Amino acid sequence: MAEQMTDLQLMMQERTNTGTAWTRNEKFEKDGYLVVKDLWDPEELYHPVPEQKGQYNYWDKNPEHFNHVPVESQVEGSTSRYWHPQYRAIHSGIRMKLEEIIGRKLYNTYYYDRFYYPGQELTKHADRDACEISVSVHVSTNLEGKDADKLVYDEHGMQLSAYAQGCNIDDPERVSIFVDRKNTETILFHIWDKESHEKHKEMFNSILRYWQLVKNYEWQEV
Repeated sequence: MAEQMTDLQLMMQERTNTGTAWTRNEKFEKDGYLVVKDLWDPEELYHPVPEQKGQYNYWDKNPEHFNHVPVESQVEGSTSRYWHPQYRAIHSGIRMKLEEIIGRKLYNTYYYDRFYYPGQELTKHADRDACEISVSVHVSTNLEGKDADKLVYDEHGMQLSAYAQGCNIDDPERVSIFVDRKNTETILFHIWDKESHEKHKEMFNSILRYWQLVKNYEWQEV
């Protein structure tokens, strides 16, 4: 199982790579990421969960041609697939859409998909150089029968605390809501405890301050 990178390792790598992949998209340059809605038809992306967990490595367009490793190396217990034939044309299609969005020529490197199970998470890490410009696509989910308390992480609480801080709400009621994309009538929620608000707010402000220093950006109140 891959070791989680420390915050210091991530900060050093972020600082080293900052500015190495410039684009012509002002928002991407400022924030370091973009949220693109309706990037691709989810019906074309959906695929049933494979019967066996582990890692599948495909080598051509035939879905029967693959190697199987019983243990997924990055998120133990999950299922991942490299170069699944279903996504070959989609890979190039998404690349061409991104070229229009960021205003630069891109080249295909690789793609893979992963099925997560309850309690699993992808730990903090920085990708290889081939992921200089990368895309994460949420294909589908199934919340039925899940425990909402096992679906939340500190990052979720941190985001809610950041919103509360921005709205000048000192004692917020923070709730994380999960809606199943396949069955929108399935809704789960997690109510955050009051005690964790200060911790999550401090986490956000620490990351914000680091980002400001790296980008030489000083926000001024009006």
